[in-house]
Amino acid sequence: MAVSRDEAAKSVQFLADPQWPGVRPRKSSGDGADAGPTGAPWVDSNAWAIQLARALDPSKPVWVEAVPEQGTIQNDAAYQLAAAEPRAFGAQWVVSLDEASAKKLAEGDSGLKTRWGRMMDTTRFFVGRPVAAADTVATLAVISDFAGDNEFLGKEFLNMAARRNLLYYVAPKRAALTLPSRIATAVLVDEQKPDAALTAALEKFVRNGGLLIASIGSGAATWGSAAGPAGVPGYTMRALGKGKIAIPQTAWSDPFVMAAEVRILVGRRTDVIRIFNEGMIGVAYAPAPGGGLIHLINYSRWRSSEQVTIATAETYAKAQATSLEHPSPQEIKVTPRPQRFCEIPIPAFAVYSAIDLHRS
Repeated sequence: MAVSRDEAAKSVQFLADPQWPGVRPRKSSGDGADAGPTGAPWVDSNAWAIQLARALDPSKPVWVEAVPEQGTIQNDAAYQLAAAEPRAFGAQWVVSLDEASAKKLAEGDSGLKTRWGRMMDTTRFFVGRPVAAADTVATLAVISDFAGDNEFLGKEFLNMAARRNLLYYVAPKRAALTLPSRIATAVLVDEQKPDAALTAALEKFVRNGGLLIASIGSGAATWGSAAGPAGVPGYTMRALGKGKIAIPQTAWSDPFVMAAEVRILVGRRTDVIRIFNEGMIGVAYAPAPGGGLIHLINYSRWRSSEQVTIATAETYAKAQATSLEHPSPQEIKVTPRPQRFCEIPIPAFAVYSAIDLHRS
């Protein structure tokens, strides 16, 4: 059954400004990627935007209309990534081909038939498989209305934090009134003072032992005791009950710098997951009955030559890996460590892998 885009928009939300995911390729023949003269290749991702869209409107599923930029060179794995990334983060890709590929497919090109077959295999792989929950396993909440004067910094902070594999729970201001119990740190992005209800909720959060990282304009600097050093240049720290409030001395303006500062302020004590030799791998970590589910997206689309290892703060007894290359579950070793984290080596994969974690 066919449906028009306008009809679909009544029951789903189309992601605004969708990106073709992966390392941005060069716009000429040959291998390579776009990057600055000394910088790493730039990775385009929809992960943060999908999480934000789901948080802003939980009632409608998210559809992603990502198509490759005209003139770029794509391989089969690029289309597999376009299909896999939305599923990993709880959305759905609107199957699309660039104009040249669509024309070749219509003409019966054998290479495009193979590509189409792999795309359909990827779509079928996810049928019946769980996707990332909106209630992601994270100890960091990002609070904003993500609109108006707060739109740029709020959205770009999510983008930059995701590139550091800093897992977070997206909390529009209405949702921040009741944060999940696992949240240990909250970032209040907006430069306006929160209303009375949110102020009371955040003060309670801090008094109970939470860390609040708040903008200058939020007024949170008046909530606690006298300011002291924060351990990060340009910040002061105040005590309130069992918790603390960190305030920048100048207003945030650069989301890249802000994400780096928040990463330091958060520290590693409250990490729920760590990943080693991650390269260009993105992570979604969702609760699951009897354990957890970790989605891994490899934006490079190449199998790593290094052993990728995940370490989870929660102890699990068993782990199984599935991937597009190996759709049947593979048992993988779980090694508990005395420092709270248990290590799980991940079998090599090119685009997508899921790790099912079981407590018993």
